[in-house]
Amino acid sequence: MNTVIALGNDTDQLSLLSFKEAVVDPFHILTYWNSSTNFCNWHGVTCSLRHQRVTALNLQGYGLQGFIPPEIGNLTFL
Repeated sequence: MNTVIALGNDTDQLSLLSFKEAVVDPFHILTYWNSSTNFCNWHGVTCSLRHQRVTALNLQGYGLQGFIPPEIGNLTFL
């Protein structure tokens, strides 16, 4: 069975949550990355005003360790 997934805001949020699960966050900066807040307001995330899509991630200097999951490739505006 083939499933077609439209890439959009939901995909961006799911991609960021996959990233969160793949890294060790010693300073707990990703604690508030959850569905109770719009992902464009998450620490280190920049979104385009027009499309509300992730255009940049700035998490430098927080000692994150782990791997970058393949879902990060779904951030098509990054």
